[in-house]
Amino acid sequence: MSTTDKEQVTPTVEAKLSSDEVKALREKKDQLSTSIRQTVLDPKAKLPEEGSAQQLRSEHVQLTEQAETAKQQAERLTEAKLQVEPLVQECQGLEKELATARESLNEFYQPLGVAAFAGQLAGQIKDVSALADRLVVHEKVTQLQQEREALTPSADAKMLEKTKAKAQQLAAAGKIKIEQTKIGKLDKQIGQQLLGEQQEETVRCDETSAILDQISERRAEISEKEGKVAESTASFASSRDEVTKKLALSPFETVAELDIQIKENNTLTASAQKQLALLERELPDRLVADEELRSSDSELGQQVQELAEIQEQLETAGSALDNVKAGLGQFATKIKDAWSGLSTRGKAITVGVIALIAVSATMMTEPGESTGEAGVSLVNSIGMRFVPISAGTFTMGDVRPFQLGMGFAGLEETAAMLNRQKRLKQGETAVLNAPKVTLTQPFELGVYEVTQEQYEKVMEQNPSQSKGKQNPVENVSWDDAVEFCRKLSDLPAEKSVGYVYRLPTEAEWEYACRAGTTTKYSFGDTDSELGVYAWYNAIYGDTTHPVGGKKPNAWGLYNMHGNVHEWCHDWYEEDYASGSVTDPTGAAKGSDRVRRGGCWLSSAWNCRSADRYGRSPDYRCEYLGFRVLRSSIK
Repeated sequence: MSTTDKEQVTPTVEAKLSSDEVKALREKKDQLSTSIRQTVLDPKAKLPEEGSAQQLRSEHVQLTEQAETAKQQAERLTEAKLQVEPLVQECQGLEKELATARESLNEFYQPLGVAAFAGQLAGQIKDVSALADRLVVHEKVTQLQQEREALTPSADAKMLEKTKAKAQQLAAAGKIKIEQTKIGKLDKQIGQQLLGEQQEETVRCDETSAILDQISERRAEISEKEGKVAESTASFASSRDEVTKKLALSPFETVAELDIQIKENNTLTASAQKQLALLERELPDRLVADEELRSSDSELGQQVQELAEIQEQLETAGSALDNVKAGLGQFATKIKDAWSGLSTRGKAITVGVIALIAVSATMMTEPGESTGEAGVSLVNSIGMRFVPISAGTFTMGDVRPFQLGMGFAGLEETAAMLNRQKRLKQGETAVLNAPKVTLTQPFELGVYEVTQEQYEKVMEQNPSQSKGKQNPVENVSWDDAVEFCRKLSDLPAEKSVGYVYRLPTEAEWEYACRAGTTTKYSFGDTDSELGVYAWYNAIYGDTTHPVGGKKPNAWGLYNMHGNVHEWCHDWYEEDYASGSVTDPTGAAKGSDRVRRGGCWLSSAWNCRSADRYGRSPDYRCEYLGFRVLRSSIK
C-alpha cells in the first residue's frame, strides 16, 4: 500500500473532550439526576410553589398511592384466598366422595330387579307396577317355550315332517332368545326405578332381604357424607363471611372470583409502577425543559441548569465520537478493498495495521463504562466478556422483613414462600439462616448474561422466544446451560489457553451480585432506583432486552437484577446452612436447581440480591437464562 493510499484512508479525529472528561461528565450527570429526583420526590424538600416540579411531585404521589392501594388490595385478596381455599378443597373432596357413593348404587340395579321378580314369582310380592313389563316378557317366553315343545315330531313321523318340525323349533328358539335379551335390561330398569324413587322397601321379601340390607347400609353411608358436605359448606360460608368482614373485601362466592380480582389488582399495580418508573426516569429531562425553573435562583433550578449544560456537552462529545467511529470504519473498509491487490508481504503488513485499528476501536467503548473490580475486562474466543472477582467473605441471604411478591413471576415465587406460613409470617425474616460465606478461590464471571448470538455460535440453535442477537438467550433448561458450558470449554481456542466454563454456584452468584454491599440491591435499598439497573415488572414491555442496557453494579456486572432469571449450579434447598461455611456448592441432591436475579416480569422484591427460587433442571420458559463463570486449569 502506498503512502498516498495511507493518507487517503487515515481518519480525521477532532474530539473536543477526552474519554476521561466524558466519563467524569457522565458521572456528574448521574449524580445530578439522582439529586434532582431525590429533591423533587422528597415530600419534606421545598420546591417552587408552582411549576413542573410541583406537578411532577403530585403525579408521583398519586401514582404511588394507586400502586400501594392496588398492591394492598391484592395482598388482602391473597390472604383471603389462603384462608378459605383449604375449606374449599375440603368441601370439593367431600363432594367427590359423595358423588362416588351415589354412583355406587348403580351396582345394585340389576341384582335388585332379579330378586324382586323372583319374589313375585314366589308369590311374596304383589301389585308392583315396576314389575309389570318384566312379567309380560316372562309369560311370553314361557308361551314360546311351550309352543316349541309342541312342535316336537312323533317317533314314527316321516323324514320331511321331522325336518319341517325342526325348522319350526329353531324359529321358536330364535324368538325365545330375542325375548330373553330383554330380561337383563328390564331387571336393571326395575332396580333403577325402585332405587330412584326410594321404593325398594315395597319389594322386601325373602328373595330381596339380603340385597336390600346392603342398599340400606350404602344409603346410610351416603347420608353421612351428605351431612359432612353440608357441614363443610356451612363452614366455608362462615369463614368466607368472616374473612370478607375482617379484610374489608367485597362479598365473593368462589375462590375463582378472588383469582380474577387478584389478577386485576396486580395489573393495576404493574401499570402504576410502570408509570412511576417512567416518570422517575424522565423527571430530570422534563425539568430541563422548564426554562422558567432553570432561570430561577432556587437550588433546584441551579441543579437543573447545570444538568442541561452537561447534557449539551455530552451531545457534542457524542457527535465527535460517532465521527471517529465512522472514520475508522471507512478506513477498515478501504483496507479490505485493497487486500486482493496486495502481495504476501503487503498482506502481512496490512494485517498488523488492521490489528492496530481493532485495538483502537475496542478502546473506544462508551465513556463511563465500568470494567469491574480490578478495572479489567477479559474477552474469550466467541466475544464473551468477563470480570475478575477476588476471593472474599460475605453474609449470604436476606434478613429483612418478608413482603408479598407482586407481578406474574412474583406470585409464583411468593406461593412457594407462603407454604412456610407456620414459620414465616408477615414481619419475620425472608430466610431463616443468613450464613457467613467464605470463597477461597478467585474467579471470572460473565459481564453479561449469555446472549442469543453467543449461544447459537456454540449450540448451533436459538431456542429463545423473544429473538434478538444481543438479547439474553432464554427458554433454556439447566441441562441446556450445562451443555453449553461443556461445549464452550471444548472449543479448541478455549482448550489451548486452559479455560473451563461452568455455571456459578449460588454463593458465587450472590457474592458477585452484591459487589461488596449488604443492602437489598447491589446499589442500595431504594426500590425507586431499581429501574436504573434492571428491566423488571414488565415496565418496559413483555419481553427481554439487549444485555448491558442498564447500569452495572460496582464490579461491572450488568443485569444481575432483572431481564432474565439465571440458573446456578446448586440443588435448591429451602433454607441455608447456619453458621460459617467455606466454598459451599449446595445440597448433594434434590429435585430443583437454583435460579437467581429476577426477570422482566418480576416485582422489585423478587429482584433482590438475595432472592432465590428452584426449578426442575428440565424446566424452560421465556424469562429464564444464565451467565457463565470462567476459571483456568493452567
